[in-house]
Amino acid sequence: MLGTGIYPITIAEMLNYTREADQYLDFEEHERLKTFLALHPESGDILPGTGGVRVQQWPIKKQPGRQAKIVYFFRDLNMPLYMLALYKKGERIPLDFDWRDEIKGLVDELVAQHSERWALVIRQQRGGSDLA
Repeated sequence: MLGTGIYPITIAEMLNYTREADQYLDFEEHERLKTFLALHPESGDILPGTGGVRVQQWPIKKQPGRQAKIVYFFRDLNMPLYMLALYKKGERIPLDFDWRDEIKGLVDELVAQHSERWALVIRQQRGGSDLA
C-alpha cells in the first residue's frame, strides 16, 4: 500500500485486547509491538472471511520462548489500526463461521463509526450543521 511504513499510523486498542496485553506484555515490549505495527500495518497474515483482520506473531518477553498472536484490523492510512485480541501460543483463534461473522460485524461497525465521525468533521469544516 502506498505510504505504509513512511510514517506511523494511529493505534487504537479494544478493551479485551488491552486486558490481555497488560497481563502478558510488559510496558516496553507492548510499546515495541505498537511501534512495529504502526510502521508495518500490513505485516500480519489476513484471516480469510473476516473483512481484513490480520494476525501477527509476537514474542512474550515475560515468558521467554513463548509467543502471542496479535489479532488486529488495518484498513488503510485514513483509519486507525485497531488491536482486537491477543492469544497466547497454544491458544487457538476460533476460526469457525460464527467467530468470523462476529469479527466481520465488528470490523464493519468500526468502519461505519469512523466514516460517520469523518463525515461530521467534514460537514463542520464546510460550515454545515453537525446535526444528523
